[in-house]
Amino acid sequence: MTVNNAQKKLKVAVTGGIGSGKSLAMKVISSLGYPVFSADDIYAEIISREENAVACSKLLGIDVLYVDDKAIFDRAAASKKVFDDEVLRNKLNEYAHKLVYEEIDNIFKNQTKTTFFEIPLLFESGRQNDFDRVIVILRDRGERIKSVEIRDGKNAGFIEKIISAQFDYDNMPATEHTIIRNDKDRSSFIERVKKVVESIVVSQ
Repeated sequence: MTVNNAQKKLKVAVTGGIGSGKSLAMKVISSLGYPVFSADDIYAEIISREENAVACSKLLGIDVLYVDDKAIFDRAAASKKVFDDEVLRNKLNEYAHKLVYEEIDNIFKNQTKTTFFEIPLLFESGRQNDFDRVIVILRDRGERIKSVEIRDGKNAGFIEKIISAQFDYDNMPATEHTIIRNDKDRSSFIERVKKVVESIVVSQ
């Protein structure tokens, strides 16, 4: 499939729970010639700015780290602080999501063709309507846990807690969004991603 630059560009979100296969999907989409961006990478860049590092540290009540006189956000300390504190987690997300979505809008304005954004917390932030299309990747919970165990070296109990804190993809209601099921082998999933991307672009 080749990219037709004459078509209207769309802003497409790719989401799904931890271990669902979002990163692989983004690699496939990139290989097809479309711009891809990660909300996590955008967040990391934003939080590296001193003013945001200080603001988020104060918000969570953690110490600001300083390296060569530059303020650094202690992401490890922040993760521990918000893991079991939903109120603090929501405060941090509210602050960060606003900045992330502003940056996503800026990035998209500078693109000339359909662009895909990997957004792990799309439904949690309630920003699905910010996008022209939403792709949701669904995968068996057990397979997700195994995948993250291998990838990150985390134990199953820890991963279960992360999954429980996320949107409930296991009981996702019927939706108008595009679903890709990652329930077979790797090559089958890749082909499904390619077909979905083609259908989205052709429908423009």
